[in-house]
Amino acid sequence: MGCPNMPETYQPRRAPVHEQIVVRGLRHHVTRWAGEDPELVVLLHGWVGSWRYWVPSMQQLHLKFKVSAVDLFGFGDSAKNPRR
Repeated sequence: MGCPNMPETYQPRRAPVHEQIVVRGLRHHVTRWAGEDPELVVLLHGWVGSWRYWVPSMQQLHLKFKVSAVDLFGFGDSAKNPRR
């Protein structure tokens, strides 16, 4: 899967892991990138965003920290409201 703003020559030390988690019956997409430090940095996008907005930041942060970017319900790769 190609990502906007990610140079073609960029080679991460570790590949990001994409997961689907269910919270209160709602499916959310989470991208995780492991780092050297046990501390976790959680990234949440704003209105009309997705985890992809965080790719440039994640590329740098994962060199040290564990990083997770969450797609909020209804955005990005998370589930949409079926009643709409």
